[in-house]
Amino acid sequence: MRFMRAIIREKTQKGYNRAMLTRLPILHQTLLHQIDKQAATLGLAAYLVGGGVRDLILRLPVLDLDIVIEGDAIQLANALSSKYGGALTTHTKFRTATWQPPEGPPLDLITARRETYRAPAALPDVSPSTLADDLARRDFSINTLALRLSDSSLIDMHHGQADLERGLIRVLHPRSFIDDPTRLYRAVRYETRYGFKLTPETLALIPAALPLVERLTAERLRHELDLAFHETRPVRVLSRMAELGLLQAILEDVLPWDSDLAKQLDSALVVHPAPEWGLGLTFSGQPLNLVLGYAVWLSCLHVSQIALTHERLTFPLTVLKNAQAVSALLAELPVLAGSSPSAWVRHLTDVPLAALYATHLISGEDAIKRYVTDWQHIHPKTDGDALKALGLTPGPRYAEILWQLRAAWLDGLVTSAEEEGVLLQTIFKS
Repeated sequence: MRFMRAIIREKTQKGYNRAMLTRLPILHQTLLHQIDKQAATLGLAAYLVGGGVRDLILRLPVLDLDIVIEGDAIQLANALSSKYGGALTTHTKFRTATWQPPEGPPLDLITARRETYRAPAALPDVSPSTLADDLARRDFSINTLALRLSDSSLIDMHHGQADLERGLIRVLHPRSFIDDPTRLYRAVRYETRYGFKLTPETLALIPAALPLVERLTAERLRHELDLAFHETRPVRVLSRMAELGLLQAILEDVLPWDSDLAKQLDSALVVHPAPEWGLGLTFSGQPLNLVLGYAVWLSCLHVSQIALTHERLTFPLTVLKNAQAVSALLAELPVLAGSSPSAWVRHLTDVPLAALYATHLISGEDAIKRYVTDWQHIHPKTDGDALKALGLTPGPRYAEILWQLRAAWLDGLVTSAEEEGVLLQTIFKS
């Protein structure tokens, strides 16, 4: 009788798992079926693993489909590309491949592998292995779940489903953060994203790993911070990182964090800039939330301290320039206060638009918004052709005269074409 109940439970679970897969878009389901069918032809076993299974169980949108293959993932990827078309990228060293089918998202096909770390914070040495070893190498129990594509069996070797149900983030072994300190930052992102909690045992492992953050490369470390800005609640993520000492571990006594800064950053990231600012989702090739996020975050640092932060994190040039521009402009605002519109225009002309928006958010200085929405668009009626027609030889004097005319318009000294003409004659006579 007990045996029969076990069979019924297994069938019920598999039925639930199959139903769970139907939550995926039809195209994704089709791709998984193609992978399973081709894997079976080659005598390979294919599994949907990690975040995809986690988010299916949590009934959240699945952003990534990671497929682990017991066998050669590149062999399977080549077969899929040959049969169904699409583009293929392979990484022979790690025996992984990315298949971009003719329709649908790219799919990562990963040979099941074992990872060993020769030194803390170093990239691991990789060797082909079993699904069990592949799941054991992962960061947290909630990311160790796997669905076998052939029969929808759920493989749960590390109690990941129970931790999902209890809302817990748990590392798999005591050296997890030491092996890979980027997991410290990932843990906080998951904790905040899902409203979960780090287990007491996992929390207790953090202090010993903090000194190893300095061994992480700039690229790996900044990538983790970039991902924080892409979360739904980035300020909560960064606040929790600060609470646990993760921000201080990057650059001790340099990276700022306090409640006022958190509020400013929240204002910059939660609501998209109003249309009159003319800012889209990207700025000079970078996501706007990253440009604004770093600019506001680093705004209270001196330009030299931002340069020091850049040495550690190697920001993209757009991010760096905007952060430096905000810092410099904030320092100059007391001097500019009460200046004429023309003085503001002369000073703000070369400041990047994203930096202007960030500075306005932080300072509330109305002149910055007036510049963006009004003053920068005010120009004299006279242009270079008109000056040439008046007999003035082209040269640097052109720019000087045109600026004098523009400044007069900006400051209200000229309000009509006739008044501009009178001023132009006065300039010529002088």
